[in-house]
Amino acid sequence: MFSAARILALRKSKGYSQELLAEQSGVSLRTIQRVEQGETVPRGHTMQALATALDVPLEALRAVAEDEPAPQPEPVLHPRQPRPSCAPTRRSCSCST
Repeated sequence: MFSAARILALRKSKGYSQELLAEQSGVSLRTIQRVEQGETVPRGHTMQALATALDVPLEALRAVAEDEPAPQPEPVLHPRQPRPSCAPTRRSCSCST
């Protein structure tokens, strides 16, 4: 399982800033930030790019201990439902229907 803390620790052990890791890996700075904060879980290409930039095998980005909590994805917020159009008999309505 992926470990945000492990990526952060590896980056710091190499002396890389988030900006440098983004530049070296070709991954956007915002993605690096979200990965390290556990807001997103990197997938295939991103994981490989981070491992390559950090000069570690892909397995090194995985959690060390089984009891390490996995990052929780943010809840999906549903957009507000559109307002229903006004009834056709309503003459004082200002909507464009």
